[in-house]
Amino acid sequence: MDIRPSHHRVVAGDEPRKMLELRGRPVSPGLTRGRAYIIGGDRMAVPHYRVAATVTAEERRRLESALQSGAEDLARLQERVQAELGRPEAEIFDAHRALLSDEQFRERICAHIDQQQVNAEWAVETTVKDIADSLESADNEYLRERAADVRDLGHRVLRHLSDDERRPHAYLPADSILVARELFPLDLMEIDRAHLAGIVTERGGATGHAAILARALAIPAITGVADATSVISPGAELLVDGGSGVVTVDPPTDEAERFSSKVQRYDQGQAAAEADEGLVAETLDGATVGLYANIARGTEAQDAVDHRLDGVGLFRTEYLFLNEPDAPSFEKHRAAYEDAARRLDGRPLVIRTLDLGGDKFPRFLDSHREENPMLGLRGLRFSLTEGRTLFETQIQAILAVAASHREVRILLPMVLGAADFGAARSIIEKLARDEHLRERPKIGAMIETPAAVLTIHDILDVADFASIGTNDLTQFILAADRNAFDVIEHHTVLHPAVLRAIKLVAEAGEKAGKAISVCGEAAANPAVAGLLIGLGIRQLSMSPAASAWVRQRIRTLDSREAETLAERALKCTDAELVRMAIWN
Repeated sequence: MDIRPSHHRVVAGDEPRKMLELRGRPVSPGLTRGRAYIIGGDRMAVPHYRVAATVTAEERRRLESALQSGAEDLARLQERVQAELGRPEAEIFDAHRALLSDEQFRERICAHIDQQQVNAEWAVETTVKDIADSLESADNEYLRERAADVRDLGHRVLRHLSDDERRPHAYLPADSILVARELFPLDLMEIDRAHLAGIVTERGGATGHAAILARALAIPAITGVADATSVISPGAELLVDGGSGVVTVDPPTDEAERFSSKVQRYDQGQAAAEADEGLVAETLDGATVGLYANIARGTEAQDAVDHRLDGVGLFRTEYLFLNEPDAPSFEKHRAAYEDAARRLDGRPLVIRTLDLGGDKFPRFLDSHREENPMLGLRGLRFSLTEGRTLFETQIQAILAVAASHREVRILLPMVLGAADFGAARSIIEKLARDEHLRERPKIGAMIETPAAVLTIHDILDVADFASIGTNDLTQFILAADRNAFDVIEHHTVLHPAVLRAIKLVAEAGEKAGKAISVCGEAAANPAVAGLLIGLGIRQLSMSPAASAWVRQRIRTLDSREAETLAERALKCTDAELVRMAIWN
């Protein structure tokens, strides 16, 4: 955690208190001001006692009743979420319901009751802890974040076992900013959202279900703020910047007033940006920029349509299957892609093949573990070797959908050069011939390794298009883990080395006459998007929710001025100088 002391704040009768700046990871954009409401400091007291062997059957009955009540609860909650936010957000709770009905989960709890002769509450607590601890020890970030879902579900079952039907934090003071060790999605949907201004947590991630719901509800949220519940006092005034990940604690009056003015400008800008969503993303001097969506489920393609985007630039298909016990079938693949293509109604759909390995290893490949997974069998390298059968099944499904939707395209992850790309293209072309397709879909390369940057001309000789994945490219160029908070200031796409790599790829694309897009999260930042345009990028893919601000930025930008800014940025010696250049 980065704690930065600043100005003094004097409170009558107290010693002067220093304003603090706490830094974490932004997971839901927006600016908000309010008072800290600390929750989660005390865990639910779980009774623990032994029961006679003759009573264990009664404990199992209590467990069955709690699981059934929990399932009914979740069904009602899921219906409400779908009505309020839509189907994709409601699907978050599918995993909860699946675990509640899972026989192995039930049997593990019953085994604790029978073998240890303990009460049902303690058996649930022990089982949930074991599963959550196992998930948190996984190399896979996605699975680590599912540990929160398991703990969330455990709390729900324990509440039913104790007959405690109270809604936690059903009433909050106005302008409350929740400060918690961890916030669960079930609690977030039952909280007093009318008075909820923002969220600050110690644990969680951008793909966590609470973070997804916070974005859907437009609640500014920051996670990864270590020791937040102890550093921040109840009732402390907080300024939360969900775009930068900065939490300001106890600001002086002048700082708070400046922030309030910033909030007002932000809200006005958001309204104006949303009003402009129907307009073309075109610079003042007539350069058109394609805006596309990043999605992880077929249903999310509707967000691209709703935000008037040009299509889907990145369908991260591995997130459909990471938590599945079995490898996805042809039909599962096909149904997801058909759903997305149908919703897009002729707009481009770029489907990235399974980017497995590294921090994304699914349950059905759990036996495969590597000492250094981030540098082992990843992406295309995995698909061409151990994952060959998975790769071919997915390609067959994509081809089946492409037969009736001409704008479906294939994107290959973690390409190293023309050789591995060519090998994958040969497989795709053979499968297309087998299916008697008159024309195969366009095939693109993800540029996210230094090797791909250095061989970009060779890659573009055999690829139809390319897409720069700034998240991994930044990580590999700077040799800095993008998930490590202690290096977050150094892990940035604004580093001159990363910018020069992007420029090299953009120039190669222009020379080859091949489209180059940026589909990493950098494209979602309006200021960075302007810089990317200056570097020669004309297609940006991002979270649909961020597109309104990016579109607005493009429409106020002169591409020639952006090029001048990019030239200055390329000459900078560090990321901080670049940051100052593009924000000043």
